[in-house]
Amino acid sequence: MEDLLARRTRLCYEHQNRGLAAIDEVAKIAADILGWDEAAKAHEIENYKARCDAEEKAEGIVSEDEAQKVREQAVPITEFVDVAPQIDG
Repeated sequence: MEDLLARRTRLCYEHQNRGLAAIDEVAKIAADILGWDEAAKAHEIENYKARCDAEEKAEGIVSEDEAQKVREQAVPITEFVDVAPQIDG
């Protein structure tokens, strides 16, 4: 989810709710394409929500070092998977 909502669509950065309003719909589309079962989909949603919570907490911290420590408490991003390697760009 983080790959889709932060890297590919930038909803994480462009919308106040970090794309959470669309998370269920995006997760369903991703699950269909990537073959996720319900458990994998739920796991991805929870990880993304935890990442959003960490980013929200980090926003209020002036020290970048301290803010990064807060961000690092969230589960690391899922490894990038190119779902359309035949498409250039």
